Amino acid sequence: MKRKYWKIRNIVGQILIILLLGFALLWIRSNIQHLQPLLAMKWLKLIFVLLAILYLIFCIGCITTLIADHVIHPYNPADPKSLAILAKVDKYKLDAALLRKIKQQGNIVQLIIQWLAQHNYQQVAKHRLGLIFEKKTAFVNHRFKNKYHRTFLLYRPLLNVLIIDNILSETLKFIESESQTKPVSQNNLILITDMKNEEEILSAGAGIVNYVSTEQTSYLYPIFLDMSHAHLFYPQDISLFPWYKRLAQKFNLISFKSWLRNNIQTNKNS
Repeated sequence: MKRKYWKIRNIVGQILIILLLGFALLWIRSNIQHLQPLLAMKWLKLIFVLLAILYLIFCIGCITTLIADHVIHPYNPADPKSLAILAKVDKYKLDAALLRKIKQQGNIVQLIIQWLAQHNYQQVAKHRLGLIFEKKTAFVNHRFKNKYHRTFLLYRPLLNVLIIDNILSETLKFIESESQTKPVSQNNLILITDMKNEEEILSAGAGIVNYVSTEQTSYLYPIFLDMSHAHLFYPQDISLFPWYKRLAQKFNLISFKSWLRNNIQTNKNS
């Protein structure tokens, strides 16, 4: 019931924001036509164009979220039929040949560490959960302290949905314990396995796909890379994220998938 309330509130809020922003842009455009000196200022036109582009991006994000709310399918990690359906979902599939080539290049964990370094992440801790990376961003909080992005990198040789639940719980405990240390606006979890048991992998994948993160869970966003059966699982429902966090996570996911492909392409050409 609480989740339903949050969804309704989120949808209504998005619609109101879209209407208000759209009205504001139309009002600015209609009134600025009467001010010829302002029209001659190129920087003012540029600002208006940028605002229009941001408005369009926001609208697209809201629409995709509304669509996603109607196509969300919960998967039962204990039901073989449900797991069989999950195994066939194209968006969670990776190129098996690509992953085999990545394995030939070396340790996938080390490769991801290099990718994180390219995105200015630095390792700040080695926890029982795994490796913890952070990077300082240009954004500040209300106390004018720089915000950070944090990524947990974990390898596990054995996984199932119960282990996934435990990992998520432990990760949230760590986030909460560090919440007063520094402002962190993004918490990501990259989980990797190469176990052979596909049923257990799909069970663990269902735990990731079904995971719903909120403000109470610090908007934790987990992804699960299955190196044996070529899957990349991630939450199907992030409708409770603020729109800008949804966009950020979508770009992060696209960036990670692109890195996997480009990493192979680069090594082919070298």
